[in-house]
Amino acid sequence: MDGEKRTSLVSRMEQLEIYLAELDKKKKKKFKLGRKLEKLSKVKLKQNYIIVLYLRTNGTILINQYKIEDEKIFIKESGLYHSVTTDSILNYNGKPFVIQPEWSLTPIIPREHALKTQEKGESALPQKVILELSEAGKIKKKSALPFSGKIALLILVAVVFIAYTLSKLFGG
Repeated sequence: MDGEKRTSLVSRMEQLEIYLAELDKKKKKKFKLGRKLEKLSKVKLKQNYIIVLYLRTNGTILINQYKIEDEKIFIKESGLYHSVTTDSILNYNGKPFVIQPEWSLTPIIPREHALKTQEKGESALPQKVILELSEAGKIKKKSALPFSGKIALLILVAVVFIAYTLSKLFGG
């Protein structure tokens, strides 16, 4: 009977290990652009092809490969030329990548966009710092009263003292 329990426990452990290994495989799925774009060949890279995320004015997105010629790309779907500089080229899994709005001649440059948001005061970085400090308990929430509890207690004691002295002077 002990042998049966041991074999069943061992088999259960093996089944659990297989199940956990399958769960790990499912969790490790990454975002992919698609076979056509993921496999931007070395030949096309040498021929100055680039992956472009094209933001349309109607809210749709096109993702495709386009060739850079004279620092310009021609988007076939819209029939427009857009300029591409080395500052605007990003990196996606070791491949050149550009985010190009249809309404702009130049692509979105992350460094310039970050500077503009900081100048406008719309940066998300201070928000992250504040959240981290509040979670650590270093930032205390303000009380609903406009002054602290000690001052309120002091004023209450003063009011009681004044009322007591006035009642002794005039009331007896």
